[in-house]
Amino acid sequence: PDHALCFLRSGTVKVHLKGKYEGSVFEERDLEFVIGEGDNHGVVRGVEDGLLKFKKGEKSRLRIAPSKAFGAAGNTQFSIPPDATVEYEVTLKSFENIKESWEMETEEKIEQAEISKAKGTEFLKAEKYQTALGKYRRAVGLLEHEDNLEGEQKEKRQAVLLATHLNMALCYLKLNDTLEAVKACNKALELDPRSEKAYFRRGQAYVGCNEFDLARKDFEEVLQIDANNKAARNQLSICTVKLKQQLQKEKQMYKHIFERMAAQAQANAPPSVVKESGSQEPLEPGVWNRSDENNQEAATPEESKTAAEAEKDLPPPPPESVPASS
Repeated sequence: PDHALCFLRSGTVKVHLKGKYEGSVFEERDLEFVIGEGDNHGVVRGVEDGLLKFKKGEKSRLRIAPSKAFGAAGNTQFSIPPDATVEYEVTLKSFENIKESWEMETEEKIEQAEISKAKGTEFLKAEKYQTALGKYRRAVGLLEHEDNLEGEQKEKRQAVLLATHLNMALCYLKLNDTLEAVKACNKALELDPRSEKAYFRRGQAYVGCNEFDLARKDFEEVLQIDANNKAARNQLSICTVKLKQQLQKEKQMYKHIFERMAAQAQANAPPSVVKESGSQEPLEPGVWNRSDENNQEAATPEESKTAAEAEKDLPPPPPESVPASS
């Protein structure tokens, strides 16, 4: 229908583009391309994103931020400076939707996934990593829920998904997105727990985020699978050095922390009481001190006599009671 929304992830579109910067037209052309492959035709990402919401025959003006236009590099051919916001007038002449996953039989899903994976690999080799990821995501989307297959179909599905996740990990590594690279490797290892490439690329991702202990374990796994893997052995040596450096830094850090704590505690302590030579700190009330006895003055003869007489005048103690015999 003429007014249908585009709703494309990988459909073919025919468009007319007019690009402007500060009121001046820097390009104007008609072209046909597949959504997700615009980069291969010099179409900026902002135009592709916008087309996903277009209706057939629609003409709209798009104001595109630098991150989705020509970025920090600008475009010397069009005299666009770095970090420039540009404007595009876009007309969607026609589009052709591709089949969605739910519209396909299993064999067709596998075939289309293989095609998407192959296109993704072409973009990967051309260092167009975001475009490659779009193709790889398409391949994964077609097959990830087809988990009840048997025989040849099961083997094909696993092979396509394994290669796709491994290549996605490589794309993420190239884009310095280590977290997503780890996730992609984990997916690959779910399919093949002895995947040498998955362990190696996950190890690289861990190195990228300074998780050297985890990286070391992955490179050791690679060597368990292939003892002659020189790249893994080199990476393992690097991890060993980095771990030692990291441990030394942590020791220094904790040493400085404890020194600061000790200095702060000393600074906050109450002033110490200086004792005079021969003096003694007072005891708590009621505590007997032998020095008190030694320091008492000797009794005079009169005082001794009075005390003896007082003892004579005391009444005799009462007799002790004897318990009755049983």
